[in-house]
Amino acid sequence: MGIAPASAVWFTSEAHFARPKSRGYAEPQVPGHNEACYLYVPAKNVVAVPYSQRSLETKAELKAALLNDRRPLQLFHYAGAHGMAAALRQRLYDLCDLHLHQHQQQLDLQLLHPSSSAGSDASTTSAASSVATSAVGPPNQRWSCPTPQAPLPQEDSLRILAHTQFCPVPAGDSPGRAVMWDALRRGCVPVLFSSCPQASVLQSHAGQFLPEDPGMGFGVRKFSVLLNQTAVMTNDNYLAATLSSITPAQMRAMRLAVRPYLQAATFAELDWRMGELDAGEFVIRHVVGKFKGAPTPKEWKFDPEEWGAWNASLGLPGDFAAYFPDIDYAKKGK
Repeated sequence: MGIAPASAVWFTSEAHFARPKSRGYAEPQVPGHNEACYLYVPAKNVVAVPYSQRSLETKAELKAALLNDRRPLQLFHYAGAHGMAAALRQRLYDLCDLHLHQHQQQLDLQLLHPSSSAGSDASTTSAASSVATSAVGPPNQRWSCPTPQAPLPQEDSLRILAHTQFCPVPAGDSPGRAVMWDALRRGCVPVLFSSCPQASVLQSHAGQFLPEDPGMGFGVRKFSVLLNQTAVMTNDNYLAATLSSITPAQMRAMRLAVRPYLQAATFAELDWRMGELDAGEFVIRHVVGKFKGAPTPKEWKFDPEEWGAWNASLGLPGDFAAYFPDIDYAKKGK
């Protein structure tokens, strides 16, 4: 195997973080302060980019989902039992079972007296409707936690996220997971976990693909909720009580914080990218810009003339229209 030169730049969907132990590390059942604490370590030759999950929705659908306040599910959890946080992943399923048990009587009453649930919100898609029907809890506190033993098609899980308030994101083989990006793009607030009041995934993509999050501490952050993992593992009520205490205004503020970054965080279909940058274009410019002095992400905008001149400076064809001859650029604007 060859060794990369010291000048190489690595582009990765995962943050460069401080590992608490060696490779293959598994968190203890109840982690101490530093045992589930992954701090971001900036590195000049490592650049974090979004997970390359293809968006199945149109731009208009994603924007509508991001601003959707009518979400019949409070929590949707779907994860395997692998990775560093295997104990936490199983704990979340145990808490789902506990939530079901605690609210079984309410469900029985709803089944006996259907009119009592008339105020609940029905889903606009079959997938979300099915999950909302099978979920348990009073209005605005319904949880759904399908297990990987009964695989859920990706299309269905993405649609469900657009109708859910919170999505737990326990660590996998590394602190970040693709589901965090899936949730963010659809207005479902990610719930992150840490044994210290910091998290690498809150810092690694900041300013380019996600909002800056200068805050500290557990609770509501700029675009997510950070929970004390030790408390989750030891207190049966902590997760549910914390989520229920978050106001609709706070949830909407977290979703709105993501809105300016929606394009930069989304790998869209080709017809979306016509005249507008998506994550793929942002990453390409960032890659080349590492060596050619390209505009910073905050300066990026669509301008066929500027795009052509910049490409020409790199020795590439400079005529944007030569790539996409069917676009009416006059309608696209700058």
